[in-house]
Amino acid sequence: MKRGLVAVAVLALVGAAVIWFVRRTPAPPAPPARDVPATWQDVRASAGHVTHLALVGVTCASCHTDGTFTTPSDAVCATCHAQADHTHAAVASPSSCLGCHGFGADATIAPAACARCHDGDPAPAPAHHAQVDCRTCHAVHADPPLTPTCAGCHDAVVRRHGATDGKDAQRCLDCHRPHEEPMRAAERCAECHRTTEPRVPATALRPGHDACTTCHQGHDFVAASAAACTSCHARKPVMAVAAAAHHDCKSCHEPHDVDGAGAIARCQGCHRTLETHHRATPGQTCITCHAPHPADAAAARPVAACARCHAAASPTAFHAGAVTCAACHPPHARGRALVTPGDALCRTCHADRRRTGAHSACATCHASAAHAPATPAPTCASCHRSEATRAATGAVHADCARCHGADVHAPKPAPACASCHQAEAQSAPAGHQNECRTCHDSHSAALTAKATCTTCHAKRVAADQPHQAVACARCHRAHGPGGIAKPPTCATCHAKASLPGVHASVGHQACAECHGAHSPPRRDRASCLRCHTDRVDHEPDAATCAGCHPFGS
Repeated sequence: MKRGLVAVAVLALVGAAVIWFVRRTPAPPAPPARDVPATWQDVRASAGHVTHLALVGVTCASCHTDGTFTTPSDAVCATCHAQADHTHAAVASPSSCLGCHGFGADATIAPAACARCHDGDPAPAPAHHAQVDCRTCHAVHADPPLTPTCAGCHDAVVRRHGATDGKDAQRCLDCHRPHEEPMRAAERCAECHRTTEPRVPATALRPGHDACTTCHQGHDFVAASAAACTSCHARKPVMAVAAAAHHDCKSCHEPHDVDGAGAIARCQGCHRTLETHHRATPGQTCITCHAPHPADAAAARPVAACARCHAAASPTAFHAGAVTCAACHPPHARGRALVTPGDALCRTCHADRRRTGAHSACATCHASAAHAPATPAPTCASCHRSEATRAATGAVHADCARCHGADVHAPKPAPACASCHQAEAQSAPAGHQNECRTCHDSHSAALTAKATCTTCHAKRVAADQPHQAVACARCHRAHGPGGIAKPPTCATCHAKASLPGVHASVGHQACAECHGAHSPPRRDRASCLRCHTDRVDHEPDAATCAGCHPFGS
């Protein structure tokens, strides 16, 4: 208890000492009094004064530096707000800063009250953003004053427009104006895309496609996100072909050419290798024969168009009653509408008569068969007139089928002559057995020779030949059964007793030792020495033995 009383006494003494010290310290001099105008009562509650007086260190004299309470200039504001880049320099008096920052009795002057000046000109009052503070998008102290901050509020909106970066918020302003309704942006699509890729002509916006947003979803304008054509044209019939491209509307129809004028030209985009003889016909296009969106099954078949233009009762009215026009007439054959003679198209039906060579061209014999298949085919003589004329004189060779077979679509090569002329073939000398046609015309009924012995054996009748003046048939025959079977001996014509000179010698009776039937006699020294070997050194300088030992008279 005693300790508590002591503590209280000590505190009392300390307090008394502090009071005595304060009273002894002199007070600082008071600032000189100023003449505060009566209007202070009107402006004291303004937002500007309330804000600045609440700041530590800001006194009335900080702004009213001239000792009066006149309106401060922008230069005074800049002593503290030097970083502010005022873009509203033309704001009405009393000064540019005070045009937006209210320090007077007019409470409508405030930083958020932009519409006070911008109600229609130079910018209309915001419609879509009427409840949004202008400073959300506009930095009034920046240059330029508009800072694109669309993503700050619309961060969930997909921003894809062509090849632009979806993260680039500035791209919102390509279509949208901040002070108008959002749907007004669709009105600018056509205006921009008349000069910007993809270019859309003014004529492209037709009934049914009169607005870009009919197919394109807002904020997602890339081609992949466009509405499918089938979303509106689900029941549109398509040409019945297997090609997947024909089931993709964009393969033929340019999305921005909805009237279809460019679709016809685009046929060549895929079918650039196709030619057609119809191209030279005025007014003919691909869809003349090929209905891209056929009304019925008949219109879907291109062959139906043939009968319509070529005055036929039906597409199968011409050839055999079951073959369509297109089966024989290649519709895309360059510059022509008719099948080429010998063309493989005939063989698609007449495969059993498919042949090669001269008879492979069907139209050569069947010129009228395309539209009149019952017309008789011409005879062999229509093409083989010369052969038929030569063979007409004999009953055997006049019948072409006897040697070439009865199937005119598969004419056989002429058989070997030996098939009929066996005796002649068997008796022919070497080299002649299979060469009958070398000497004979096979189409001649009389087997007229078309060559003589000298045609092949011209050297046998040369001027230096011993028998050049003698007929070949005296010693030879081409074949049997008549004639000389083999060459006779020399003695048949050259009797040994009549031969002059050394021929009379017994050792020189064998003619073939020195003579050949179709070669001059051998007179050189070497030939003689083959038999007369003991005469090698006899008159060695003599070039020929016949100089001293003559064989003639």
